[in-house]
Parts: sequence; structure tokens; C-alpha cells
Amino acid sequence: NNARARLGYALLLSSLGRRDDALTEIKRALEIDPISQDVNSGYLTVLEGRGEYAEALALAQENVRFNKEYRRAMRGVATFLFHLGEYPRVIEISEQELLVKNSQKFVWLSLLTTAYHRTGQAEKRDEKLRQLEALAQTDSKALYSLAENYAELVRPDEALAALEKCFEGREERMMWLKVEPRFAALKSDSRFDELLRKMNLAE
Repeated sequence: NNARARLGYALLLSSLGRRDDALTEIKRALEIDPISQDVNSGYLTVLEGRGEYAEALALAQENVRFNKEYRRAMRGVATFLFHLGEYPRVIEISEQELLVKNSQKFVWLSLLTTAYHRTGQAEKRDEKLRQLEALAQTDSKALYSLAENYAELVRPDEALAALEKCFEGREERMMWLKVEPRFAALKSDSRFDELLRKMNLAE
């Protein structure tokens, strides 16, 4: 009956690709503590791992309506719009969030880089990518996000080099390597498989 323990277990199961088990655990956490922002954010993470982007978007939007200052919920809205290919809306939200004090700029720069790329705005794409590359020099979380962009821009050598640095630096986001949808272009690369083995995330 410990919601945080259930949450942690659900996230672990999700990172391992055990999607149904993760859903069971996060729903139990929600039953125990339905108003916890952390548990609700975890539910969005589990849904993302299951590819249930439309449902996750609706829940993230509901969370924003409940608390307009909750930045993780807004990040969820932008992320699920991104997965659904709603790039103009992603751009609108992300450009606004970049201006928010203490925002996680690397998150918004990463979404913007690919969103501008997929809407044919090369100059803006390159501008945001340069800004993200600058952040990645000193921030491993930005470096992980940069790897996602390199993968989406079909620059696998740079993506994998960035991930190797994240691995060496023990960046915590590497736990999502196996299930991160933004690394889809790397899944057939043997170097990506080797990283999964080093992370003990291989099948």
C-alpha cells in the first residue's frame, strides 16, 4: 500500500519493456494516491512506453488544466503531440516554454529541433540544434536529448557517440534506452545493441 514504491516498480518494469506489468503497478499506485503529481507523471511515462499517445495526451492536458504551473504536465502535452506528429503545436508550446524561468531548456530545444526539421524549417532547426549542442557540453541530460535528435536527423555515428558519453557518465536517463521511441532509427545498429548489453537491457 505504498504508492511511491508501486510507482518506482512501475517505472522499472516500463524501462525493461514489461508494459502490461508496468500498467498494472501504476494503476495500483493511482488507486492508493490518485492526486499525487509524481504518480500521475509516472502514469504518463508508462503510457508512453506502451505507445498510447492519444490517451496520454488527454491525461496530460487534464493535468495542465488542474494545475497550470505544473511544468512536467506541459512537457507531457508537448511530448505526446510530438509523438502524434502535431509539430506546429509542438513548436508553439515549446517556444513559449523556453521563455519560462527555470525551464528545462534542453527539453524544449530538443523537441523544437526535430519539429522544425519535420516541418521543413532548416534554418530554425540548425539554430536550436546549435543551442542544444552548447548545453550538452556541460549537461549530460542535454547530451542524452541531443542523441535523440541526432538519431532523428539520421546522424547515427553522432547519436551513438553521445550515448556512449552518457553511459560513461552514468546519466540516469540511459535507463530508458531500450524503450525510448525517439531512438527507433538506431534499433538496427549493432552498436546500439552493444549499448543495451552493457546496460543489461538486452533481450
